[in-house]
Amino acid sequence: MHETSSNPFNITFGEEPASLIDRKEEFLKIVSTFESDSPESKITIIIGPRGCGKTVLLSQVKHHFDERADWITADLTQYSNMLEQLAAKLYENGKLKHLFLKGEFNFSFRGLSFSIRGESPVSNVETLLERMLGYLKSKGKCVLVTIDDVASGDYLRQFIQSYQSFLREKYPLFLLMTGLHENISNLQTTRNLTFLLRAPKLVLPRLSLRAIALAYRSALGIDDKRSIDLAKLTNGYAYAYQLVGNALYKSKSDKLSKAELDAIDLSLEENAYSIIWKNMSGEDKKMAYAMLDHAKASDIMQKLGITNSKYQVYRKRLINIGIADDSARGSLSFSLPRFKEFVRFQKEIEDE
Repeated sequence: MHETSSNPFNITFGEEPASLIDRKEEFLKIVSTFESDSPESKITIIIGPRGCGKTVLLSQVKHHFDERADWITADLTQYSNMLEQLAAKLYENGKLKHLFLKGEFNFSFRGLSFSIRGESPVSNVETLLERMLGYLKSKGKCVLVTIDDVASGDYLRQFIQSYQSFLREKYPLFLLMTGLHENISNLQTTRNLTFLLRAPKLVLPRLSLRAIALAYRSALGIDDKRSIDLAKLTNGYAYAYQLVGNALYKSKSDKLSKAELDAIDLSLEENAYSIIWKNMSGEDKKMAYAMLDHAKASDIMQKLGITNSKYQVYRKRLINIGIADDSARGSLSFSLPRFKEFVRFQKEIEDE
C-alpha cells in the first residue's frame, strides 16, 4: 500500500481532514446565493444526521468569506448572549477595528456607552448592532454569521428574532446554520420564528461512492475492486468514510479485520448512532425493528399491524432524521452504514 507522510483521515467531529471529499455543488450553491447582487435569501440552513459533514461544509463556506476583504465572519455559540457575542466580534475583527476607532465611532461595552459622532449613546446591544451594521453597510461590508448544530434555546431565539428585524432594515447580514432535522423543525415552528419556514434548507446527500472509492485508491494505494468494496461499506456516510480510511491507514492493509470492524462499529455507536437512537420515538424504534427482517412496505405494515397512512408518517420521519432510504420503490432500508447491526444489538438488549 502507498504510505503518505501523515494520516489523511481525521475521525474528530467537525475538523476538516486532509482526505476530504468536497461537496462542491452544495458549497457553490451557498456561496453563489450569498454573493449575488440580489440574494434570494440571506439565510441558509444545512440539515443532515450527525456525522454527515454539516460542520465541515459550514467551515469551508466561512473560510471562503474570511478570504474576502469586503466580508466579515462571526461564529457564534448558543450558550451566552449571541447579540453581545456578535457586537464584540465585529468590533474586535481585524478588518474593522480601524473603522470603529475613528472619531465618528466610539465603542465601549458593558457599563459604558456606545456612540457615533452626532448621535446619542445607545443603551442596549440590539440598537448598537443596528448602528454598527448601518455603518458597515455604508462602507460596503457584508457580515456572515455562522451557528453550528442549532437547538432551540433562549439565546438562539432572542438572536433570531433580532436577526429578523435586521433583515427588515436590509442590513448586509447573512446567516448560515447547521442542525439536525428535528431541531430545525422545532425551531422554525416556535412562535415568532416561523419566518424560518421560508428559509432555504440544504439537506446534505450521501457522498458519492465513486468519489469515496477514488479517494481510498489515491490515499491508500489499493486496487479498484477493494476501493469499491470499502466505499460500499461506508454507504456514502462522511464519518464512516473517515473511520474506515483511518483504520486502513494505520493497519497498512487493504482489508478490515474483525477487530477493526468492531472498533468502527463502536465509534459509530458512541459518537453518532446512540445519540440518534436516543432521540427517536418509541414508534420510530418499532419501525426500525420491523426493518431488520423486512424491506417491503407491505411486510413492515403487516409486522407492525398498521395502515398505509400510518406507515407513511413513520417512513417520512425515519427518512427525515437520516436513517432510512426509500429509493427502491415499495421498500425501506437503512441508509446509515452498519446501522442495521446497531439496531439488531439494541433489540437483543431490549429482548433480554
